[in-house]
Amino acid sequence: IADLQKQLESAQQKVAQERKRYTMMVADQSKLTANLQREIQTAAERLMALEYQVTRRAAEVKLLMYRVQELSSNYNPVKTDVVDVALSKWVNGYRPAVPFFRLAGGVYLFGTKKASCKLMGDKPVFHVEGLKLGFEELLEKYAAEELERLLVYKEDEGSAPQFLKFQEIRDAMAASGLLEDAQRMV
Repeated sequence: IADLQKQLESAQQKVAQERKRYTMMVADQSKLTANLQREIQTAAERLMALEYQVTRRAAEVKLLMYRVQELSSNYNPVKTDVVDVALSKWVNGYRPAVPFFRLAGGVYLFGTKKASCKLMGDKPVFHVEGLKLGFEELLEKYAAEELERLLVYKEDEGSAPQFLKFQEIRDAMAASGLLEDAQRMV
């Protein structure tokens, strides 16, 4: 009986040790599960934030594309400027994706490129970065690059696209009549 008693005590000690080890393993597993759940939650929140950013950027790109199409869809010249009237025929004929903006008589922005323009016969010839280019050559050389620049815009500190602020200023000037007055003066 004493021998059986010792075997029983030894077995009970082993069971107690195994229970203790099991309890520690369950606690470790609980910690690991909690950590994994936190990491999954963090990853899910990051994914949602990135999906929101992608959706917002897609909407901004769509807005930019509409704006580019609007700006390049119909060029209205200053009627008293012979160069501008001739250029409008070319712009309205080709309808480039990158808009032309008249800065002054014979001076234009093509996207972000500043170019001077003169007529050779009835064809516009541009002086850009030391090069002399016809209308088609200008489009061939700079259109893809300028379209890319229009689509990849910088954001200001408030994360609003800069072109929206410029558009708001332009619209306010147009509504007040200042834009039309300035165009007539040039």
